[in-house]
Amino acid sequence: MNDPHGNYSIKIEGSRVYAHADAPFNTEGISLFFDDLSHQVKHLDHWVLISSATADVGATPEAVNFYNDKLALLAQIGCVGAVATVPNRMLAHLIKKIYDASAIPQLTSDNPEEVESFVRALLAPYES
Repeated sequence: MNDPHGNYSIKIEGSRVYAHADAPFNTEGISLFFDDLSHQVKHLDHWVLISSATADVGATPEAVNFYNDKLALLAQIGCVGAVATVPNRMLAHLIKKIYDASAIPQLTSDNPEEVESFVRALLAPYES
C-alpha cells in the first residue's frame, strides 16, 4: 500500500458540499477523500457535490478507476448531482471520463450562472 497523495478540503453549506483539490491524487488519496466525504455528509438526506481544482490536480489511472467505482457510493449516501469547475481542458476531460459511466447528473462549467442554475434544479425536488 502506498502513502496517500492528494490535498483537498471539504466545506458544507446546507445541501451544498464544496470540495477543493490542489494536488495530484493516487488511489489511497482518493480513498481518504471518499472516507472523509462520507463521514461529513452522513447527516444530509440529499446534497450536491460542487468540486473545484487547481491546475496541479491529476490522478493516476488506478485512482481514476477507483473514483469511478466510488461514484455508486455517492448516490447511495444522498448525492443528487455533481458540479466541477476546473482550470483546463485536460481536467474537464478527466471529469467527463469519470462521470460518463455514472448515473449521477454532472456538469463541468466555469460559468457561475450555469452552475447555480444546475444546482438549483437538482435541489428543487427536495425543497419545500
